[in-house]
Amino acid sequence: MILFWKQEKQTTTNSIAAELNDKQKAGLQSNGRYVLKNLFKQHCRVNSDESQQATAILKAGKIESFAS
Repeated sequence: MILFWKQEKQTTTNSIAAELNDKQKAGLQSNGRYVLKNLFKQHCRVNSDESQQATAILKAGKIESFAS
């Protein structure tokens, strides 16, 4: 059952990605960077455990995206 849903998700993802052109993909990536940057700035200002965890997750995602 899980394998079926994973395959179905992959098929859906591939069909959606095939419909976007390069300009649209670049726009979505730009919006994503903007949102993540603002989340990072917001959590850097607050000194709580939750904000520290969120900052660590955002930093890890940034490092991972540069590595791939």
